[in-house]
Amino acid sequence: MLPLAFPLALVIALLAWRAGSITLPGAFAAACVGTSVLLGAGWSGGAVLLAFFVSSPIVSRLNPNRGAEALGAKEIGRATC
Repeated sequence: MLPLAFPLALVIALLAWRAGSITLPGAFAAACVGTSVLLGAGWSGGAVLLAFFVSSPIVSRLNPNRGAEALGAKEIGRATC
């Protein structure tokens, strides 16, 4: 399955990048995660992962005020010790 898993995951990740859903480094990370999931969980695991990555940006755009920034996560990242 490896010869098919990585190219498939890479194509899907690059499509997400072209759509503006993720950054280019995020696309390569998604390709690695997708490959790992396909190898570890098979086609059913890949289908679940794909459903998550397709639905996440759609749900985020429906109500943009419910993101991490609305919960104060942006402020936590700025904290210094």
